[in-house]
Amino acid sequence: MGNKLFGVDIAKIVHGAMKGKLLAATLHKVTFGDRTVGDLTSGRARTIVDYPCEGFVSAYEDKHMDGKVVQKGDRKISLLGESVSAGTVVPEPGDSITIEGAKRKIVKDGVERDPAKALYTCQCR
Repeated sequence: MGNKLFGVDIAKIVHGAMKGKLLAATLHKVTFGDRTVGDLTSGRARTIVDYPCEGFVSAYEDKHMDGKVVQKGDRKISLLGESVSAGTVVPEPGDSITIEGAKRKIVKDGVERDPAKALYTCQCR
């Protein structure tokens, strides 16, 4: 669910206008459960939940690639906020996105969104 700006749910309006016109994608959301009792060194159980959504892919310009924060081959994957489980699920670093047959992981500090939560832009590698 998007943020209402001036009393208007812009994310819902954008989704209504763009639904079905972008690429099909899947957000693979990673959640961590509890540690195994008696084996505290095993780490926490990891679960991945898939959320169908819509978006598009774009490349970074050469001038933005510094080899550290933005590396060669990184892509910007933009997802319609309302297309991800009606806006209730938010992409985060560590999650992955499959689009155009390629699965890419969202990097640390790699998620930006507009104030209305209409579009999430993720730096993926």
